[in-house]
Amino acid sequence: MRALLRCHRAHRGLAPLWRDLVAAAPDVVLSPGSRVRAAAVPIQLRLYRRVIEIRDAMIVLRSYITVAIAEQVRRHVTDHSVPGPLADAHITACWLTAACTSGVSARLPRLSR
Repeated sequence: MRALLRCHRAHRGLAPLWRDLVAAAPDVVLSPGSRVRAAAVPIQLRLYRRVIEIRDAMIVLRSYITVAIAEQVRRHVTDHSVPGPLADAHITACWLTAACTSGVSARLPRLSR
């Protein structure tokens, strides 16, 4: 029972991040479905799918970040003396915010090299 409650909490906790990323990269949603069908799917599977969709959105959005923006994000994190173990999380949060707010739908992704 505790494991199910943890899964429900994690699923709800990821909802704001998931909503923001799916709004910026809607093609990553595996299948929209209906709430009735979703309720029939075990919470562990719904949590797994949410994590997969978040990761896929991150991959899609990463292609919209230029090298200049990536360097600016790194400098920002370094300038604010973010502790080492948290630096990667802060860098990821910064470039995701930049990708989501920079009008991703209006721009073409940069070409990978």
